[in-house]
Amino acid sequence: MARYPADDLARWLASVLEAAGVPADDASLGARVMIRADARGYPTHGLSRLQTYVGRLKDGGVTPVPLTRERVQDGVVYYDGNGGLGQIVATKAMAAGLKLARERAFVPVVLQDTGHLGAIGVFLLPAVEAGYFGFICQSAPPTMALPGSRGAAIGNSPLAFACPIPGDDPLVFDMGTSEVSRGKVAIAAREGKPIPHTWAIDADGNPTTDAAKAMAGAMLPLAGHEGIGLAMLIECLGGSLAGAPPIDPGFKAGPATAGLGHRSAFMLVINPARFADRSAFDAHLGAWVAYYKKASPTSRIPGHRAAAMERESMRKGVPVADAIVAEVRKVGDAAGRPFDVDPA
Repeated sequence: MARYPADDLARWLASVLEAAGVPADDASLGARVMIRADARGYPTHGLSRLQTYVGRLKDGGVTPVPLTRERVQDGVVYYDGNGGLGQIVATKAMAAGLKLARERAFVPVVLQDTGHLGAIGVFLLPAVEAGYFGFICQSAPPTMALPGSRGAAIGNSPLAFACPIPGDDPLVFDMGTSEVSRGKVAIAAREGKPIPHTWAIDADGNPTTDAAKAMAGAMLPLAGHEGIGLAMLIECLGGSLAGAPPIDPGFKAGPATAGLGHRSAFMLVINPARFADRSAFDAHLGAWVAYYKKASPTSRIPGHRAAAMERESMRKGVPVADAIVAEVRKVGDAAGRPFDVDPA
């Protein structure tokens, strides 16, 4: 593990995305989102995804120069990403929602035809930095099932919400509906390491500690049926209500399908100043957060650890595992953009 300057990582990463056909401004935007995920402690959704994303850009699974479309109907923002890289189109969709939220209490944002979004809580940071409450969930291809299932049954769809806390770092809660993210299993498979038996099932429906077999099987849901229920809620909001196309009956999850499939997402921006009295909102929020901290002094407010890690990453450099550096070096060499970032 070594630390690398965030700006240098983002510059190099943008150059690789450009080499894959992404316009310079979009490449820079997508790179900053990915590096921010690493800086906040989400290594499964930053540089570790580069190989998959570049592969999808090259094979047409992700559109390098998407013809995005934005419209507002009945107070809902609809943003068609045209199959573009999720980190780019979701950032732009959130920006469209924030613009409308200046004058409205609630702004639903429907993001259609987008690639994998990565660490979805990152997209809510502009909302809380502007003083708004944000929510996001994304429909995902089937990668999760209960034990005994013969194949994945539903997506391990993520959800996140974020709320500004007066005088403090914002509350940012980000979770997938599986026991752990599939990215962690993918990393274990690449490194040849075992995984806990509670993480996944193999292709025969049996819990497994073999990461490679897990990638060919399905993830296990968080808290059993409760995790499945949350995944169903997200399919309702981020899939069905978003007008996502029906799932292909022949779809089969496996190692080769990681990161595949354009997806849809649902976002919600709430402006407390137009929803209720802002001072009352701040007072109540500050009071219950203080009570929580006093009653549970060993517990962190979600998002505070990530905010502290991001500040440390900006000072000392972003931590990147040696295995990931070795992987992205290969991606850079293949793209004609050698990894030229020196440790901090």
